[in-house]
Amino acid sequence: MDNLNASIRALRSKDNIEANLKEYLKCSEERTMNYALVNLALHCVSLAEASLEGFSGNEDISEEAGLLAQLGEGSCPDTEKIRAARDKNTARMQGLTDDVDIYAVNEYVLNRLEHRFRGDQDPGEDYTDQGMTDELLRFLASKKDEAQNLYTVRLIEQLPVRMTRNRFLEILAERLTVYRDNDQASFDEIMMLLRSAACLKEADNEELRSLSQALSSLKDADADEKVYTAAFNSLTEISVSLNGKIDFFQLLQEVLNDLLAVSLTGEYINSVKQKDICLNIVREAAEVLLKTRDSLSMEAINGCGKLEGLPEENIFLFREAQGFRNELMQRYLMTVRSHGFKKDFDVLRQAELLLSGSYFAALEEKENEDLTPEYFNRTVAEFLQAMNERLTGVSRRYMRSLMARVFTVLPPHFDSQEALETYIYDSLRSCNDIAEKTGCVELLHQIMAE
Repeated sequence: MDNLNASIRALRSKDNIEANLKEYLKCSEERTMNYALVNLALHCVSLAEASLEGFSGNEDISEEAGLLAQLGEGSCPDTEKIRAARDKNTARMQGLTDDVDIYAVNEYVLNRLEHRFRGDQDPGEDYTDQGMTDELLRFLASKKDEAQNLYTVRLIEQLPVRMTRNRFLEILAERLTVYRDNDQASFDEIMMLLRSAACLKEADNEELRSLSQALSSLKDADADEKVYTAAFNSLTEISVSLNGKIDFFQLLQEVLNDLLAVSLTGEYINSVKQKDICLNIVREAAEVLLKTRDSLSMEAINGCGKLEGLPEENIFLFREAQGFRNELMQRYLMTVRSHGFKKDFDVLRQAELLLSGSYFAALEEKENEDLTPEYFNRTVAEFLQAMNERLTGVSRRYMRSLMARVFTVLPPHFDSQEALETYIYDSLRSCNDIAEKTGCVELLHQIMAE
């Protein structure tokens, strides 16, 4: 067992501060290395298996695989190269997130066409708009505050959207005012989500891009069963490809996070008893990713068995060490700075983020900037203009689907139960497309049945 707890007790007694800070940092970085390297090996196995299944598509990951191969051969890769690979994959995942929003908009369109060809263009002989409104309100009333808010957003997304473009833009402008008092980082984050939901960029996926172009210009009179079936089949194939890629590149992000944590604490790699097992697994996984090996060896597979249970042990030790970090940093700030320990404390801070499960966490320390009125007004105006242009020249059905998607990020505000009831009822009542209403009601019931 290491001397972490002994060093903590000594520091709390202010005994030999410099030596015990050094011992705390050594123990903490060793624990970080043990947790990160075992995690890396196990995540590499999953990544290699996903690669063999073809989930990476045609994406070139030779750079990332090369970094893993370097570690597998016993040489720790350059930290900055790992950071660059991580940033690249973060951007790649943002593109996939954008595609998910575009996929959802197209799915929305097809869900509201489906009942036109299913032969059940009727929400039920006992159906009334007021009855459905009451049912939704009773459902929401049965949920506690946080769940109620989440379900309200989900239900609003599935309601028929019946409003003019100008009214929609007015609602967005009004709702965005609640972010005036936020810091700039929080405001930028909500704007990033809005831009993605608004589908302001074309899809990276070629098939999805083609489908979006077809559906966005599809006139109701041309939406026959043949067109619907072809679009539905295309969307199904896109779903398989998109989900596979998301799973693969999220797993790649985990691997890069583990690898960066290993690189940051590289001088302690020999403290890992299972080092040779881990490095062999990493090396073979890299070879699979580079397509110089078509499967993992039995030695690597058996090695995984020898690592079983270690992540659970290591995470406890890792978190125990991290739990003292802020306390010691604040209590001995002058010593930390004067003796050059700040870099080591920053390694622990970054490692905590990398191994926290927040795959895309920003690692840089930044002070929160105030959101200036000029920045807020300019950003909102630019977004509303882009949103208006996005809604221009598309079919009415596609425009409504875009509005519904944006409402998942920034839903209308209801200052009373009566206002919510009015919105739900008016949305249902104003929908004269029986097939669309039937589809909406079916989706609403599915949400309530979860």
